[in-house]
Amino acid sequence: MIKIFWFLFYNIFVVPSLYLLLRFAGMFNSKVRRGIQGRKRVYEKLILDAAAIDKSKRLVWFHSSSLGEFEQAKPIIERLKKEKTEITNELKRDKTSIGKKIVEFLKK
Repeated sequence: MIKIFWFLFYNIFVVPSLYLLLRFAGMFNSKVRRGIQGRKRVYEKLILDAAAIDKSKRLVWFHSSSLGEFEQAKPIIERLKKEKTEITNELKRDKTSIGKKIVEFLKK
């Protein structure tokens, strides 16, 4: 019974309140606004992108949600580039600062 209460409380009050709070904050903060826009239809985009991947090549997927995580992945990406392995180069761009840093790094 208590699990049902918290489930309903979370889904009826907490999630909608956070959504409204973020939408309100997006009116005043461009970084929040870009974050909201970047997450629109994210699952549909992932499905379409997955269908377009060349399955005959190896796929190495790096997910970096922060600049620090990306900095940790850079040596691995550089080594893969040096070895010139047959890897599909798929870059999923977003409008956040981390997305811009990744684009700059991969263009080198």
